[in-house]
Amino acid sequence: MTSAVSPLGMKGAYEYPASHSAPLPGVPLFRRTTCTHFFGREEHVIRLLDKLEASRFVAVVGSSGSEQSSIVSAGLLPTLRLGLLRDVDDWQSLVTRASRDPFLSLAKQILRRHLHLEEHQPFDREQSLKVEGLALELQTCPGGMAEVLQQFDWPPGAHFLLVVDQFEELFSFRFENIGRSAVSREHTERFVQFLLKTAEVPVTPDAAASATLERRVWIVITLRSDFIGQCEIFPALAAAVSNSLFLVPECNRDQISDAIRSPGQGVPSAAYAPFEIDQALLQMILNESEEQTDQFPLMQHALLRTWVKAACRWERTEDRDHGQRVIIPADYVPVSQALDQHAEEAWRQVSQQPPLAALTRALFLSLCDMSQDGVARRRRCTVESVLNQTEASMGDLERVIRIFQEDERHFISPSLTDGPEQHDLLHMDLLDLGHDALLRQWRTYRGWQEEERAVAAELRDLCRRSQLFLEQSGRGLSRSDFVRFSKWGGLQNRSLGPSLCDPGRMAEHPPSSRCFTPQISSRQQPHCLGACHCHVLDGVGGMASPQGQRSRGSRHPAPQPIAVAAKKTV
Repeated sequence: MTSAVSPLGMKGAYEYPASHSAPLPGVPLFRRTTCTHFFGREEHVIRLLDKLEASRFVAVVGSSGSEQSSIVSAGLLPTLRLGLLRDVDDWQSLVTRASRDPFLSLAKQILRRHLHLEEHQPFDREQSLKVEGLALELQTCPGGMAEVLQQFDWPPGAHFLLVVDQFEELFSFRFENIGRSAVSREHTERFVQFLLKTAEVPVTPDAAASATLERRVWIVITLRSDFIGQCEIFPALAAAVSNSLFLVPECNRDQISDAIRSPGQGVPSAAYAPFEIDQALLQMILNESEEQTDQFPLMQHALLRTWVKAACRWERTEDRDHGQRVIIPADYVPVSQALDQHAEEAWRQVSQQPPLAALTRALFLSLCDMSQDGVARRRRCTVESVLNQTEASMGDLERVIRIFQEDERHFISPSLTDGPEQHDLLHMDLLDLGHDALLRQWRTYRGWQEEERAVAAELRDLCRRSQLFLEQSGRGLSRSDFVRFSKWGGLQNRSLGPSLCDPGRMAEHPPSSRCFTPQISSRQQPHCLGACHCHVLDGVGGMASPQGQRSRGSRHPAPQPIAVAAKKTV
């Protein structure tokens, strides 16, 4: 057996069996590469195919943890090649993820497919220029995606399916400052029009293809249900979603049982030996899963951890048990505990080194947004932004990411561990959480979010009080308020995040509407002060200076204004 050893030289809770490959992905979503392990949703995939028979634009909508992305990637896409849609088996497909620049993301995926590049393989300079040129072309072509595809060796008569995953990320412009949101809204609106145009207009077939099948492009988007109301911003999109909505159904008990048992029943080309699940254990898993909000990701991760524990036992007792492989209740890692325990094991490894612990906290908080109603949502950020905010080295960041990926965790992407997706971390790589469930199910992560909410609430209150102070010509603040302002003068002791480095964004959205992440270095403090309405606090400083207080007859000199205190630390 080989041990799950981290870069810090510490072992995980179990020794990972060297002769086995895991039957489930754990927290990450199912993809085409793991479609042979995807069970329990066959009926839902057939219903999705029926939707696509009737409409060339379909919105697959579900709550977080309902597997809408997995249904498309691991269910729909492999099924297309069976000829179950339009009696065509020559389907071409492309998956892109919505982003702040959706045309650029789509252009990258098109070029990767055309040039046969791996997902994380970087573009060289010439290829990067081609990507930028294609992104501009996508924005201006009147025929939509179909018109562009004619340039890229699209097989005659083929049908094409474009999947836009995590469509909700297109609405991020609503949380940006006024200057950038206008640009992002325009980009989003053009992209929406591009998709609807693509689904509406077929490609004009050339002479060679006209005798076979008419070339067409289908569009599928995946969208979280709590964002569906955002579609009303664009009336045409709202109408299209309403007309072609596929709401992901809940799985019944039999379907969940199938998802649990089937991966062990001799999956073709599986790298692990077949196994069975004890009937009593199956009922335990089903009963516990029904009570969980993030049902499928938690269940899959619990099954993964349970299988690892059982596989280790099998290797020790295989001769005595005559090769029988049955997962029993003694192997069980509870659904409600598996994800949290696995994340805590990684956290204990990094927490022994304070610099890595601070970087870990900053990294994970950089990977979430906080809505105005206090709901945490995942967000992507670049490697460069994390390094700039934390002043950490690339080596330390890679060490932290590896710890949270090894031992089948995969809590952060992209992958730096051994495997087909392994690659060296680049400054412009986008970091992301393995699944939204981490935001809610990892206790330490939730604690960090609560701490940031408290910091944000305090800062927003100070901004409100400082504005009131100016409006009332120097009245309205108590001595305790000045003490609070003084404490905020030492920003190096505060946990502030990306939005505080953006004055425009801070001016438009109150601090509590964002999750503030890494500790700000002295060189970043002037930018943070702008985000904290520095012009208002400067006014407070002027009125609250010792001279000002003495002129008003105060016996207590006020603390230094926040702007002055910060300048002294730079």
